[in-house]
Amino acid sequence: MFGSQYLTGNKILVILILSSTTGFSFSLKAQNPTAEKPLFKMETLFVSKGDHKTIRLPKIVVANDGTLIAFAGLSRFYRTSKDKGETWSDLKNISPKCEGGNVIVDRITGDLLVLDPDPNVVAWRSKDTAKTWKSEKVVFRPNGPDHGGTMGSEAGITLLHGRYKGRLILPTRFRFKFRKDKSDLAFHYNGVYYSDDRGKTWRESDPVQSGTGEAAVVELSDGSLYLNSRSHMSADDRRRIAWSYDGGQTFVDWSASDELFETSGTRASFPFSKMPSYGTSAGLARMPAGSSKHKDVLLFASANEGLRYKRNSVPKTKNVVEWTKIIVMASFDREQTWPVSRHIPHNLGAAYCSITTDNDGMIYVLFETSHRPGRVDNVGFAKFNYAWLKEGNPPNWTEGLSGVKRK
Repeated sequence: MFGSQYLTGNKILVILILSSTTGFSFSLKAQNPTAEKPLFKMETLFVSKGDHKTIRLPKIVVANDGTLIAFAGLSRFYRTSKDKGETWSDLKNISPKCEGGNVIVDRITGDLLVLDPDPNVVAWRSKDTAKTWKSEKVVFRPNGPDHGGTMGSEAGITLLHGRYKGRLILPTRFRFKFRKDKSDLAFHYNGVYYSDDRGKTWRESDPVQSGTGEAAVVELSDGSLYLNSRSHMSADDRRRIAWSYDGGQTFVDWSASDELFETSGTRASFPFSKMPSYGTSAGLARMPAGSSKHKDVLLFASANEGLRYKRNSVPKTKNVVEWTKIIVMASFDREQTWPVSRHIPHNLGAAYCSITTDNDGMIYVLFETSHRPGRVDNVGFAKFNYAWLKEGNPPNWTEGLSGVKRK
């Protein structure tokens, strides 16, 4: 799919499209009958005019007070919503000096942080739910020569259970370049940075799986961490997974997911390769405790055909974006199976996405959309509840996708 890039320049050329509908509120708790009514809304939050890189790598988070914050352009600018995504603020910039980074909500203090690993990193912190931001110097302590990068990874998390409660976790991709002008993707590996002093000092975890990048991480109720990674080099079109039982310091039980598939494309991505796997960044979240009758509900979102093709059987089409849609999936058994899934019914192709939920169980997805391969034109937003998700795709949902022959 599309690779993440660092962006330069302070001027963001953006057209904002905003629509609103009648507001509603609900809960997924069993005693609330409205939870059984499917609810769905979709709109465009950011549109590129000119360089498409200015709106790339969306992130969406819910602050401690319930404010929804949608970031774009490497998290350098954003919009906020106080009413569960029904209405949105105008565009806001963190600072003309902000170079972007990944986003994390400190659940202990309520602070928002935007930062990216670098020897001279400047982080940006908001203590008033994104109303104002101040820069600060932080320290990253890597295990090796590379500080890594968080740009394509999902938003960070705060641990809420067990021995390491309060620890901040920031998923990070590390990369080494051994040969000039040669692909170094085989030497990428994922990991996390973790902080026990509210984001002032960060330490790198042990490496996790070479050939991976752009990870997403969640904590389960027993304190274990589930890491889900994009796989650049595999020929099986499957996501890579790993687990940590020590607060993110080490990850073990590496494997390929049995049910989570990558966007595979229609042709091989590397010279001399025959398999078309390359993958894309994905979103991952855990529904808050009490928002559902189920325990440890995991949500996965990715730009994907959503169908499990055999090798070399991916549909052939001249325009891959016509059939690459955001699919959202749910697991109730520690990612062993993902029995619930549904595509978001947007009309364009898709690339990177981010997913989060609030304490009432409302699900929010921010995602890039495209008119043609290699370009991002919009950043879309969707909100829905579990009742809508579990309905699955309606009959003939693929109608209108031209040039695609389904297997």
